[in-house]
Amino acid sequence: MTRNYPMILSLGPLIGAIAAGCCAVIKPSEVAPHFAELLLDLLPKYVDDSAYRVITGSVPEITALLDLQWDMTIDILSSPSRLAKVFYTGNERVGSIVAKAAAKYVTPCTLELGSKCPAIIDDKISAEDFKIAVKRIAWGKTQNAGQVCISPDYAVVPKSLYNEFIKSYKAAIESFFPEGAEKSDSYARIINESHFKRISDLIGKTKGDITLGGKSAAKDDGFFIEPTLVTDVKRDDALMQDELFAPVLPVITVKDLDEAISFVNSVPSALSVYLFSTSEESKKKVTQHTRSGQIVFNETFGQLGVYELPFGGLGPSGYGSQMGRHTFEGFTLKRGSIDVPFGLEPMFGFRYPPYTQQGADFFNQMYQLPIPIPKQSAAEAVVEDITDKIKHVMAL
Repeated sequence: MTRNYPMILSLGPLIGAIAAGCCAVIKPSEVAPHFAELLLDLLPKYVDDSAYRVITGSVPEITALLDLQWDMTIDILSSPSRLAKVFYTGNERVGSIVAKAAAKYVTPCTLELGSKCPAIIDDKISAEDFKIAVKRIAWGKTQNAGQVCISPDYAVVPKSLYNEFIKSYKAAIESFFPEGAEKSDSYARIINESHFKRISDLIGKTKGDITLGGKSAAKDDGFFIEPTLVTDVKRDDALMQDELFAPVLPVITVKDLDEAISFVNSVPSALSVYLFSTSEESKKKVTQHTRSGQIVFNETFGQLGVYELPFGGLGPSGYGSQMGRHTFEGFTLKRGSIDVPFGLEPMFGFRYPPYTQQGADFFNQMYQLPIPIPKQSAAEAVVEDITDKIKHVMAL
């Protein structure tokens, strides 16, 4: 499991597995070792450790786990090494490794992977709504210092609003952190030195203009990256190659919404597409002409507050879904079943050879089912029609 929100991203899927009656092995991220040790200590005190195990460690332990044959259909008592499915949250590179390992045994997976989520601003937006939109983008970008899979990864802004966007973004950051983000207890730090260096290198490599921020510092209180706005960014820039997972917002300027859609489609499918617009026409256009796990209008992060929504990606951003019932269903095998009474055998005579015209007439009538009438449910109407046809054929 990933390390940015280790508790909810570990326990959320576990709750779904328990609800579905599955045993589970939980492998928390080694990048968040304190939580991993806490989970290892606490979980056995509250659940049966013969059914739910925590495995800590790094690459060797993960490799050993992935080498097992995970199967949702095997009785745990008769084959304890074949338990359920693979549920992974993390980056695309490791997600691909997980999927390849699971493919060896055709094991079902749910993969929730990172992506570059665009925040698109419609050129039709009003001046008042525009300021709110920029503030919401800035808030989404600075949550947990940008270390969130659904953080707005880059902004797509009409040229006509470009200067005002920079001005409003700076104002929003200043309102969030009046004395600067480094002194604020409302601003997070980067998880470790490795990711701190990765982000610092990206800021150093960009060919865009650093319009806001850019400062970094490794101190006793953690690894600090200042909220950073980078403008005049092109598709081939270092900031546009992979998910940033950082408080750095590249700004892409476009002529209009059509060009914004074209740019977004040049980037692999994201977990979320954010559109800031009150135009129903624009919402429809972006919905129909972009691909993502979710589409969110006039907000960032808001989808996480709607527990009934499925949360998941598309293509490089993953597959399968979670949240509430969707997590439960992900750990549940939907097994079809019918039970045909032997007493109906007299009605089935027509299906056995030798075939007759009477049997053919029966089949033809069965396939000519009318559209159900409005006052009945589809199932009731179909049952009634089939019953009438059976009676009719039996009377022949």
